[in-house]
Amino acid sequence: MRRRFFAIIAALTVAIAIGMVMPGLASAAMTSTLVNLNGSGQQIVRFDTNGNAVDAHDGQLARFGNSYYLYGTSYDCGYRWQINSTFCGFKVYSSPDLVHWTDRGFVVQPYQCGDCFRPHILYDPATSKYVLWTNDAGASGNFRVYTSDSPTGPFTQQGLPHLAYSDCGWDFGLYQDPVTGRGYMVDTDCPDGAHGLIVQELNPDDLSADGHYSVIHMPGPVESPAMFYRKGTYYITMSDPTCGYCSATGTGYLTAPSPLGLWTGAGTQSPWTIQNGALHVSGGEIAVSAAGASWTDYTFAADTTPLQTATQNGIAYAQAGLVARMSDAGSGYGFLLSSYPYTSPAKPGYITFVKFQNGNPVSVQPAALPFAVTGGTTYQVAITVSGSTITAAVNGTTVDTVTDTSYTAGKVGFREFGANNEQAVFDNVTVTAPDGTVLLADDFSGDLSKWDAPPSSIQSRLISKNSCGGQPSFVAPPIPQQGGSPIYLYGSDLWDGSPNEGLANYFWAPLQFGAGGAIKPITCSPSVNVDLAVGKPGQQARVPGLDQTSGVEGFTTACDIAGGTERMQTFTAGRSGTLREVRLTAFKEATPAWTGQPPDAPLTLRLVTLTPQGGIGQVLAQQSFAASAVGWSPRNQVMTPDVPVTQGTSYAVVASSATSQGCYGVAASDANPYASGHAATSSDGGQTFTAQPSTDLKFLTVVN
Repeated sequence: MRRRFFAIIAALTVAIAIGMVMPGLASAAMTSTLVNLNGSGQQIVRFDTNGNAVDAHDGQLARFGNSYYLYGTSYDCGYRWQINSTFCGFKVYSSPDLVHWTDRGFVVQPYQCGDCFRPHILYDPATSKYVLWTNDAGASGNFRVYTSDSPTGPFTQQGLPHLAYSDCGWDFGLYQDPVTGRGYMVDTDCPDGAHGLIVQELNPDDLSADGHYSVIHMPGPVESPAMFYRKGTYYITMSDPTCGYCSATGTGYLTAPSPLGLWTGAGTQSPWTIQNGALHVSGGEIAVSAAGASWTDYTFAADTTPLQTATQNGIAYAQAGLVARMSDAGSGYGFLLSSYPYTSPAKPGYITFVKFQNGNPVSVQPAALPFAVTGGTTYQVAITVSGSTITAAVNGTTVDTVTDTSYTAGKVGFREFGANNEQAVFDNVTVTAPDGTVLLADDFSGDLSKWDAPPSSIQSRLISKNSCGGQPSFVAPPIPQQGGSPIYLYGSDLWDGSPNEGLANYFWAPLQFGAGGAIKPITCSPSVNVDLAVGKPGQQARVPGLDQTSGVEGFTTACDIAGGTERMQTFTAGRSGTLREVRLTAFKEATPAWTGQPPDAPLTLRLVTLTPQGGIGQVLAQQSFAASAVGWSPRNQVMTPDVPVTQGTSYAVVASSATSQGCYGVAASDANPYASGHAATSSDGGQTFTAQPSTDLKFLTVVN
């Protein structure tokens, strides 16, 4: 009996952690509506129960007990990827119904970090701890791990995790197997140029890897994986391809019978194939000869045919890469014969010298050619390495000479960048020593035994080409559904295309499954209903003295308050008394997005009466907010007028700024959510305003 009691307790603990519902835990069933887009197809802002934008991105949605939790990176303080290290911290929100989210604060406080993203959590039944993993490029091993007794913290950092497969810490997923209770970490395979994923089993305490892992080779770079289990099958969804802060990248998935594989997708692809007696290279990054690690001085020659298959920045091009003195780890030299306009569209062709370190280009030196490089045309390319001199010749004519002392020996091979679909054909390869000795010769009339060809890769099954306007972030652990199968809630971050993502919105919807467990293509629905078996209806936080409000639903954002452009919202007092507060939702932005600066002057709010023509009458109160006091994410700016108002009388709040850079923005809805007033705009510094009868800004007033 005692053994059975402890078995029930253990099962209950795991069930709570992984999202199963045990008898007596579920609360009343209900239907929640998740709104992604407005009637015009625009992304809408999700606001928390205090009326501030939900500011948690690139993270995870989980359920513990009867509550739902959203973990993510905060951007409100001005964290700007590749621009600053002002990391805003990791936040958590809780909800009883997936709609009303309460800000529970930071699970990891802000600190200086240039690359900190992707908080993911699981509950460890062996230690009764909530375990939070984050990536941090500044940490040895690129990850940090924290634990807590509560889903909302406080979290305490543990020792840096040990991984069985050393990796780069790109966007990763954390997963707990409902069959065994074991945890797994899924990460991008950066040593392979991000061309694949690594699945690592974790120790029983989920603080480090236990040494068991599997490598999934893929034809192109992928990231942002999420693993889940359904009806005997394990799934990994991912961003395919990688695309940092993109507003439209694909979502693909793989399946397997166990967390460590064997993983399968839409099919397999070999980057190197012999076709018509020649080597056809399609991606594969750098791959080299089987022999040659100790070769020093030699000439590497090959018939080279770049193919017109590649695209970068909207430019189609052909490019073929040959490498020399290359190590198995991807360190050495390369020359790219290319039609890509490296420095000028007027130049018809280039030979580009590249120095690689661990597969990554660390020096790129393009040299324009006096002739065109044409896709489908064959060129005789030769690379000669002699001491510190590296020379490239095309059709017998020297076209570039470089001096470098970094690498003194290594193999030969080819390099085609899979992410851009680079392809080329090579034939009649020779490697000749200075004394004429032939070190390698291959006309590809046989097999690839003379080469360490890149492994075959698995192609994902693509279920969305644009992730509904963003990049996939998570698939939540199964959420119990009333009268049906569990919900596998898919989420993507709808990035706004700038380096600061305080304005990012969300797309959330359940995945749909077809025959045999295949995931159906994602439908980018404006809204979806989910029938929750666990939870209860939520509500916005009560505002004592609330008089007028435009609510929190259906708002988008616009940033144009600067110089002579002002915004107005009119309202009609519902009762006489003292107007204690006016809350207007606002934010700031840098313009232009990647190179600009944020506002350099305050945001000013004025409470005014209105003239019969709808212009500004008497200024009843004015309050300025320093640029540092306005967040990058839409939040309430609270004005405290403390002036008398009269029931039935119309007033307005006007937002303006003298900033000479950047802008201030507002949240607005064109669905006329507030019937007793409207928005208006001015382009002449407030001299005249143009009414927008069906538009309202997000605001509320408090009258005692």
